[in-house]
This record gives sequence, structure tokens and C-alpha cells, in this order.
Amino acid sequence: SLEECRYLFAPVRLHEVSPEQGLFEVENRFDFTSLDALKASWTLLLNGKQIARGELLLPALAPGERALIAFPVADALTKHNCADGELSLIVSFVYASDTSYAAAGSLCSRNGFVLRARPEASLKDAIMPLVAGGAVSERGEALLELSEQARPQLFRALVENECIKARLSLLDGPRGRFSCQATPGWIHADLLGMKLSSDGSLFAGPAAYAGMEGKKLGSFEKHISHFTAKDGTAGIMLDLRFVLSDALPEYPRVGITLPVDASYQTATWYGRGPHENYSDRAYSACIGTYTLPVAELETPYIVPQENGTHTDVRTLVLSDEQEKKLHFAAETPFAFSLSRYTTEDLWKCTHTNELTDTSANGYLSLNIDLAHRGVGTAACGPDTLAQYRVYPGVYALRLYIW
Repeated sequence: SLEECRYLFAPVRLHEVSPEQGLFEVENRFDFTSLDALKASWTLLLNGKQIARGELLLPALAPGERALIAFPVADALTKHNCADGELSLIVSFVYASDTSYAAAGSLCSRNGFVLRARPEASLKDAIMPLVAGGAVSERGEALLELSEQARPQLFRALVENECIKARLSLLDGPRGRFSCQATPGWIHADLLGMKLSSDGSLFAGPAAYAGMEGKKLGSFEKHISHFTAKDGTAGIMLDLRFVLSDALPEYPRVGITLPVDASYQTATWYGRGPHENYSDRAYSACIGTYTLPVAELETPYIVPQENGTHTDVRTLVLSDEQEKKLHFAAETPFAFSLSRYTTEDLWKCTHTNELTDTSANGYLSLNIDLAHRGVGTAACGPDTLAQYRVYPGVYALRLYIW
């Protein structure tokens, strides 16, 4: 949230004018300082890979003034013959000299833009060059076993903006701070203990409150097929489909949880980053390619809760010390989190020292989300806006694993 504050409170802001041509309007939001107190650098990425970078001299705008500035996008596209693909721009503003509150070179703000979205028809070939079918190898069998362990997940370890663990007994009372939100319904339906029947139906968990016992929440379908990548690597195609009922007016998330081998200690992804981000907390997280160790994917909040999610992800690669890799990709963006702690533990525990590190037992929890609710500000303000909520309906994703 502090990274989002950095963006929102920043004394400089870029506004799109003609993004694909590299034309923007820069705004000086300082109260007393000229904009040349900052320096700007930029990076241009094609499908998440850097193709050009440079620095841009900012005009000496007075507080409140705006001016047009241009980044040499067209020159870079011509040089690299970039007729297709997703084009994104990251612009970083740093302090030009020491101030009483920041050293020269310290980050002031970062702005990210998608200048050209990838044509849907070219997405599959650009990210996932596939050859259908192929013999099932030993690796293919291992991926099949992993895919079969994927379980549906609608619950998240509620954040402090959704409930206060120490005061759950007051959740439904007249003084219940969150009684007007969706939170009570998730507790009443025991989403954490949600049951999956043999026909794919999803039901409220065994600890559901009166009125919610046995309530059908929807259905979940998972279809698995094999493919062989053009480099000969065996893979699994996972077709996921959720149909969520109106038994609840909204849900925390829609996704799957997979136990992956704890030897995968590094994640590289093409999506929003590098810090955690959610649908309503993503302005500060620019589209790019990032690499972090597992421990740095987590945000160690004082009270254990949902954390570490990254949104708008196109591809995800997990790797170990021997450079063994596990790839995930989809034709539509998804969200992921990778943690040493299970959702159950993050919800059950009230202090971080109570958490159990599952890597000691040989696995990590990988969450792949088709949709994930915004986190809002309800601990001290309003809940998340309607466009960031997860409502009943149909959610589908084709996930490639190799």
C-alpha cells in the first residue's frame, strides 16, 4: 500500500496523449518546486523484454503547469522492427539532487503504460509456441500429477480491511465494523472449508452457519490435456471453468491452489510488479518482467493475512538452483501468489511466529487466480469499488504448464 501511496501522492504525473507515438503530458504537482528538481529515465519493453532505454530532460515547469513531452518510441520500433506484440513503457522519476527528505537518485515515482496491447490472435504464438499432442514423457506424467492436485479456491485469508481477527465475535453485531460488507457471508458459508463433490459442485463448508449449511456455491470443471512445446518439452493444458451461484453476493477470489516443489525458490513473471498488487492497488505496479526469490514475494504484515499477489500476469516461470524450470502461461492475464504459508495457516494464525513454513515439508503454495477481489480501505474508510469486486457468474481460463 505504501508503493501505491508513493504513486498517488507523487509530485509528478504523466498523462497519455498519443501513447503509441510516445507522446505524453507531464504535470508538475509540486506546491513550490520546479519540475527540473527531478530526472526522468524510461524503459521500452516488447512482450516484457527491454528493447530500448534512455533518459529524458524534464522541462522547468512551475508548480501546477503541464507540458507535452515525447519518448522516442517510433525510433525504437523502427530499429527493432516491432510490428507486433505488446508494447509497454516504464518511466521512473528520481530526485536530481539531495533534499532534506531524499538523497539524489532516490525514486520519487514510477509510471507505467501499455502503449500497444497484444492482438488476441497473436498472443498464443508469441507466448506459448505449441505443438498439439505428443507422447507423454516422464515429465509429462509429473505435470499431470501436479495438475490433478489443483484444487478450487474461493477463499483468501481475509485482510485487515475485511475483518479484525481479534474481534470476529463482533462481526455480526450492531457494532460490527464490517457487518455491512461481504465478509460475514464468507465466514457464514465457511468458504475456507468449501467442499468439492465428485460431479464438480461446490458447497459451503462443514462449519457453515445456520441457513448456509449445504448451500451450493457453484461448480468447478477442470479438463487436462497434453501438449508438446516446439522445443520438445512436454506440457499440460489445463482448462478451468467456474460457475459461481448467487448464494453469496460476491466472493473473495476465483482460482486454484497447487502444491509446487519447494526447490523452486525463484519466480520470474511478466505482469505487474515488482511489489504485491491487487485490482484496486495496481497503479504503482508497472507491466514488466521481474525476478524475485520466494521470500521476497511475500509481504510480512504484522497480522497474517492474504498477501503477495501479482496481477495482470502473462507468464510465470519458477526455477531452482540447478536452473530447472516450471512454466505457466495463459492466453488471458491471471494473478498469482507463491508462498511458504498456506491460506489456512494465514487465516488461522494471529501472529507471524505461529505460521508453519511448508518449504520444510517440501512444498510451496502456488495460487493461480482467474479473478481476485480488491482489498479496499474498509479498516478506516470505504470498501473497494464495484469494478474491483468478484460477483457470481462464469469464470474461465486456459492455463499452460510445462
